[in-house]
Amino acid sequence: MKNLYKAFLNSLYNPVWLKKQRFAADRAWTYFSLWVFVLSVAVAVPISLSAWPIITNGQKYFSSNVPDFEANFKNGSLQVNRLAQPFVYRINDQFVLVVDTVRTTTAALTDYVTSTSKASLFVTADRMEFNDSESGQSRIQKWANVPDGTVTKGQLESTLKNFLKPWFYFLGVIAVFIGFYVVFFISKLYTILVVALVVSVMAKFTGRNLKLKNLFIIGLYAITLPSIIGMAFTLMGIGISYVEFMAMLAFMLAVVMSEKSKKVVEDE
Repeated sequence: MKNLYKAFLNSLYNPVWLKKQRFAADRAWTYFSLWVFVLSVAVAVPISLSAWPIITNGQKYFSSNVPDFEANFKNGSLQVNRLAQPFVYRINDQFVLVVDTVRTTTAALTDYVTSTSKASLFVTADRMEFNDSESGQSRIQKWANVPDGTVTKGQLESTLKNFLKPWFYFLGVIAVFIGFYVVFFISKLYTILVVALVVSVMAKFTGRNLKLKNLFIIGLYAITLPSIIGMAFTLMGIGISYVEFMAMLAFMLAVVMSEKSKKVVEDE
């Protein structure tokens, strides 16, 4: 554990130390796997904790505000029963939902949208149409490929209650963590590989004897600081594309150009 801590510190600022790790593939993979684990926990835990009140409030809101209904899908068509139609529901006059599967009116979705509406959803017997007023985009989903079946308010309430069970919520947290781990693992390996390819070309032109394999191993450590920078930019809401890639490239170039006279923190 002590060696891992020293490896973490050196990977943040010490290009000379990083350059010396180019032959330690096993240790580099171990460090990288643990670092991705830490990143996944750092992202998954806050998201999971914030999801609990959202699910709880959503379940209460659904129970008290959504009227009873029964939606039947059959032969590519939708019929909603136990619900007076056209059913119009607004949220803060910014979102409007219109359900009319029996076509009791010839009104179009635009007849229900106000100047303050940012989004709208129109559900009919043959399709579901979503409109985003801010972006001007519209999406239509036909029911033709939806399998036959029935969905009721009671079934949806039961599903929401399952999310509130401790064991189900725990499984959800684990699933979120695994998802982030896989995404981070693959994406950061891709970044390391691309940067290693670019830097290997530069190293060849500058006379540095660093092969692609060695640079890739160094990158398994060097990804630490760029990952932190990328996450910090995301948390601050600064939308700069490829910031992690650029930070990684700059850091790896510093490793290639590093002088051997700099002080090295030993990990042994």
